[in-house]
Amino acid sequence: MPRYDYYCEGCEKLSTLTHSWKKKHTECPDCDDPRFSKVLSKSKWVKKVVIKNQAGSVVQQSIKDAKEEIKMEQGRLRKRKK
Repeated sequence: MPRYDYYCEGCEKLSTLTHSWKKKHTECPDCDDPRFSKVLSKSKWVKKVVIKNQAGSVVQQSIKDAKEEIKMEQGRLRKRKK
């Protein structure tokens, strides 16, 4: 069964409900407020791609920082030898 996210303006809660695509929810299951509407959410594969790209950028930044530190240390060593 697919999962859908809903937001209730009455109790200001975000809820995830599992139901068939044919079924319509018009009232909040917690407070019975009719201002209960479906919220668009990112699919799982989009979330995975975003997380993977974020992790990749962190790794790339760490490599860049490490290279800069090595260059700085090499410069210090050259100054000591002189």
